[in-house]
Amino acid sequence: MDRDGLTPGEALRLVLLALAATALALAAVRVVPPLHAAQALFDDWRIARHAPTPPQRGDIAVVALDEATLDDLACRSPIDRRFLAGLIERLDETGVVAIGLDVLVDAPTLPDADAALHRAIRDASAPVVGITALAGTILGDQDRIFLEDFLDGVPAGYANLAQDVLDGTVRRHRPRAEDGVWSFPAVLTRAVGGTPPETPFTVDWLRGPEPGVPPVPVYPATAAGMLPDAWLAGRVVLIGVVADDIDRHRTPLDRFSRPTPGVMIQAQVLAQMLDGRSAPVPPPWVPALLTLGAAAAGIGLGRRVGRPVVWSMAMAGLLALIWAGAFLAMPMAGLLLPTMAPSLALVGAGAVELARTLRQERRGRQVIARLFSDHLSPQVAERLWLDRHTFLAGGRPAPQTLYATVMFTDIAGSTAVSESLPPAELIRWLDGYVERMTAIVEEQGGVVLRFVGDGILAAFGVPVPRTDEAARAADAARAIAAARAMATAVAALNAEQERRALPPIGLRIGIESGWLTAGSIGGRGHVEYALIGDVANVAARLEDAARDMAPIRGAPVRVAVGGAAWRLSGETPAAGTALGTMPLRGRNRPVEVWQLDR
Repeated sequence: MDRDGLTPGEALRLVLLALAATALALAAVRVVPPLHAAQALFDDWRIARHAPTPPQRGDIAVVALDEATLDDLACRSPIDRRFLAGLIERLDETGVVAIGLDVLVDAPTLPDADAALHRAIRDASAPVVGITALAGTILGDQDRIFLEDFLDGVPAGYANLAQDVLDGTVRRHRPRAEDGVWSFPAVLTRAVGGTPPETPFTVDWLRGPEPGVPPVPVYPATAAGMLPDAWLAGRVVLIGVVADDIDRHRTPLDRFSRPTPGVMIQAQVLAQMLDGRSAPVPPPWVPALLTLGAAAAGIGLGRRVGRPVVWSMAMAGLLALIWAGAFLAMPMAGLLLPTMAPSLALVGAGAVELARTLRQERRGRQVIARLFSDHLSPQVAERLWLDRHTFLAGGRPAPQTLYATVMFTDIAGSTAVSESLPPAELIRWLDGYVERMTAIVEEQGGVVLRFVGDGILAAFGVPVPRTDEAARAADAARAIAAARAMATAVAALNAEQERRALPPIGLRIGIESGWLTAGSIGGRGHVEYALIGDVANVAARLEDAARDMAPIRGAPVRVAVGGAAWRLSGETPAAGTALGTMPLRGRNRPVEVWQLDR
């Protein structure tokens, strides 16, 4: 299986991981307060910067009971009912289409004043809508009774604002409560012939046309008598308190400034209902799809990037892309795309897959270390690790057919040495010999695969396959070069032996090139990297046949090279003796053999 190949089981696992990360991320943003707050804060910031800025509306106005108005009233709380009655009468004279009184009349004042307000509401030619309070609102029993009596026969809607339970910010509106009561803006919409929605919705906030200018005209109540009728005629006019620390609420538009008066929020909702607008919130399938895509990207990153530092940098880049893209999506496409859920899915799925990748890599390294011990050169080890997706399958080397040069070596005269040394010193002597021979193989780019007594099995061209003839020729040349270097090393070793009064040793080497099958053999307790094929058998038989050959000049080392390896290496006839085809033990067909002379 190649790097990108997936078994059905692996593909299913990745799909389930992506779906689980998507579901968990979407749920976490809803139920985990810090995550919900972070998403809401980013949404509010985008709305405050990019909400539409149309001209001031011509169908809605607010008459504000501001600080100056309240200071001039005979009664500030409850608000002077005679003043409110006169204000309604004046607005009705201008030709407004409806009046919304965003003032809770929940306590009696002077009977004549209360009666005057009730009469002004009843006698107005334009519909006048009052406000009530939902059942859960804190009101005394007597106050609620008075409110219900006062509003008897008067259209009214509840003025309670839907505030986020975590930060108190108003982001949504419920046109109709669970008990069927309509909201204040919904009743006003119905009063002018509109059809309000019945299900909760996200408020589509509007900014004013210029900084400091509200989206609807606002006139102080004390100036209502002096306003030209044309300024109010044909509008829905809301009367409400616009004063410091009275009925103010946090909205996305003012998360970084003063809270907004409740009557201005009601005006925003009313404008949205009259327009039939929807907030720039995408349908539910869009966040789900974006989150799923982010999870898939995280999985891909975890599979491709196995280095935590590089993974972290790439992850930071993808996170920046998500947040920057979502920020630009609102002004460019009018969409308030989610960021927190895709970010969580990206990081969560990516981290899980990275952990699995690192665990597999650790297991792969352990497999390679167990198979090849310390006998890979740094260059070969690095190449092997880079090609691990090809080399390893299921945690062990995948079987592969490759072209390689195989070398077998064996010591001649080791019996005499073993009889001259005690066991501990014999092992140290063998360690020194094996270390020298192994170093020579590694220097020439070969791999020591196995020790059989004092014999060595090495190969050139494994475990990374050679894909071109030049590389295969280089392997054969390096194997013969290693044989020459071993001859020099054995000559030096015998000089040491002589100084220690130990018998000299000789070395037999068999080398051949060709196609073979390589892979791991064994069970869980013991696994070896094995070379299977006629080439390995020929190399072993050549090593045995070398005992009858002449040594390399100046060293007790005999090297038998198969015809394929000799021709491939580019060695000249002057470097060896052609022995023709020879029968080898255990083989029916003879083999072309060369004796390395120098």
